[in-house]
Amino acid sequence: MSHCPSRVTVLALALAVAPLSGVLAQSTAQGGDTPGVKVVPAKHVADGTVRKVFLETGRLTIQHSAIRHLGMPAMTTVFPIKDPSVLDKIQIGDKVKFIAERESGRVLVTDIKLAR
Repeated sequence: MSHCPSRVTVLALALAVAPLSGVLAQSTAQGGDTPGVKVVPAKHVADGTVRKVFLETGRLTIQHSAIRHLGMPAMTTVFPIKDPSVLDKIQIGDKVKFIAERESGRVLVTDIKLAR
């Protein structure tokens, strides 16, 4: 017997990730045998809990789930934030959903939302 999720469950999941859907849509399709096409891994929305907020340096310490597209296992990491103005809305203990990316040789949080 298979279990089919209810429409409410599917809708709730869709609403939970909707704020990050624009970033998720940026992933590319497999290049196959097309010459010169680079395969880019899809960006992964990670779950985390904020452990520290560093307003003065624009960083957060997040205990997070695995970030597959960066090859990072679940751990606690200090991340710089691309837009430090969001730190005014984040507190220690907050549950968050975020996207981390590698830019200019460093890993930083490019999008972060409070989890609902």
